[in-house]
Amino acid sequence: MTEVSTPDRGFRERLRADCGQCYGICCVAPGFVASADFAITKPAETPCPHLREDSWCGVHDTLRDRGFPGCTVYDCFGAGQNVAARAGGDWRGDAERARRMFTAYPVLRDLHELLYYLHEARGFAAAAEVHGELDETIDATERLAARGLDELAQMSLADHWAEANAVLTRASELLRAPAAGRELRGVSCGAPTSSRPVSGERICGARICGVRCCSGPICGRRTSRSPTLPAPICEGRICRVPRWPRRCF
Repeated sequence: MTEVSTPDRGFRERLRADCGQCYGICCVAPGFVASADFAITKPAETPCPHLREDSWCGVHDTLRDRGFPGCTVYDCFGAGQNVAARAGGDWRGDAERARRMFTAYPVLRDLHELLYYLHEARGFAAAAEVHGELDETIDATERLAARGLDELAQMSLADHWAEANAVLTRASELLRAPAAGRELRGVSCGAPTSSRPVSGERICGARICGVRCCSGPICGRRTSRSPTLPAPICEGRICRVPRWPRRCF
């Protein structure tokens, strides 16, 4: 008799960031360049100048005003506190521990992000046809995420992401099937020169991952059952849609 699994209803809590338990890893390990998302350039594995000694952000309440909207939408999916717990303490004052934490963190964060998408897809009854594949991919991703810090740091996730992405693509197609909409990959939203404008259009069921909204938001558009675009999008809002996957279908 084939065992029937049930979706994990507690995945959001398990993959929730706990900033009080991670020693500000996300403010040190990732690098970023001055852009619309960040006011300054910060090399990887270098503490942000706004990171305090107590591991909290010194300008948290004014991040957007200071030019750091990227920080306000960043999510480690619980990888930060997980790495800190495995490392056994703060990265400060221990160069070897810091190295292990900072090199493992981005890999574990990607795995936790993927787990979030897989679990979310698994919760949709409309994707029942691929529930078995989703369960297998979740198990495989959990096994990768459970490896030690040094092993994580050496891991390449490209092949695993591609396999998971294929399953998520099928789940997305099943979810959108009742309201299959327009293919919008590569379209520029609201661009005056675009031959395929999106502004003002009903896009329920549309495949919108990759839509370029640099020239206008899509606030108020009906987007139910459409895979979400990366956020933020010119301050536009995409509501009531799955958030997977970052790597795009």
